[in-house]
Amino acid sequence: MPETVAIVGVASPYAWEIVESARRLGLGVTTIDNVGSADVTLPGLHYDPVPSDLDLGSIVGVASTQHRFRALHAAYSLGFSNPVWIADPTATMPSTAVVGHMAFVNAGAVVGANTRIDCAANVNRLAAIGESAAIGMGASIGPGAVVGARSLIAPRAAIGAGAIVMDGLRVGEGAYVAPGSVVTEAVPDFAVVAGNPGQRMAPQEPWAVGAACPYCINA
Repeated sequence: MPETVAIVGVASPYAWEIVESARRLGLGVTTIDNVGSADVTLPGLHYDPVPSDLDLGSIVGVASTQHRFRALHAAYSLGFSNPVWIADPTATMPSTAVVGHMAFVNAGAVVGANTRIDCAANVNRLAAIGESAAIGMGASIGPGAVVGARSLIAPRAAIGAGAIVMDGLRVGEGAYVAPGSVVTEAVPDFAVVAGNPGQRMAPQEPWAVGAACPYCINA
């Protein structure tokens, strides 16, 4: 892990989450606001990266799945060459976890053995991920949510705060599980599920910002 990280895409009040995790790890922090509306008190805030920024360890800020996806592609386009992932020191991370570029595991999260967390995914505070689960690229697991063992949260899906996904289920690409919901069956791509047990609501509009991690496909 480098001594300083650059957080790209910080125009969100949740940007402080990753700043504080980096500080708890003893890292220096600089922040890059590529859209121009970030909290001006963020450490080292500037709007255009300077050459010395580009070799720092880089990670995207905490925001919606769409904004994290966009920030991942923006970081690559801006020339950041050393993508890293961060797990808060209070999170429980197994040695068998596989974690992708610019993913973030927040404070108090518990990640099971043999779990995969893909690029730009976000596992939020106090979330629990069962063993051999997979969290897809750009997916978001909300505070206190539970993802059962061997479940697959597909790319760009979002699991709301306190929601539960039972063991062995797939939550489809771009799907949304509302806070507090209990998912007992597979969720289709871009579906919206709410309630206990989860019921399917009107689907979300499909969206795409680029189907793959630019760091992976250009490695």
